[in-house]
Amino acid sequence: MLKKKFKIEDETNWNLILVSLLGFIVLAVAMGFAFMQWSDNTPKPITSIIRLNNQCGLIDDAFLATSTDGRQVEFAKGVAVLKTMSNERVFLKSNPKYPGFGFETPPVKVQEDMTLTAQCSNVDRTIDAMREQFKTNK
Repeated sequence: MLKKKFKIEDETNWNLILVSLLGFIVLAVAMGFAFMQWSDNTPKPITSIIRLNNQCGLIDDAFLATSTDGRQVEFAKGVAVLKTMSNERVFLKSNPKYPGFGFETPPVKVQEDMTLTAQCSNVDRTIDAMREQFKTNK
């Protein structure tokens, strides 16, 4: 029926069309499968090696590597190994062992190998700015 509708009389042309159509379908299915794998957004377990760039002049033990799911690890020789999920974000925060010190960085997307920087001079400037802002005029 298709032969008559498309006026295909040569059997070789008909076979070529069928093979081409079959190839196109296989290619479309393969590309669809690849796209589904690539766009899979389900979180996966990740072990992140986090290096501390300590620009504060404090001991590394004063900081914790923390993920937004609440997991925390201390640094040993400037390195922390944090097990979390691939959709989490990580940040530095002060270790509660030192209650007189408060510090926290903005969270960033977790990676398998990353460096987080502690810049305490920013904290000093913020505290000075707050003191200036709330100073009473006598």
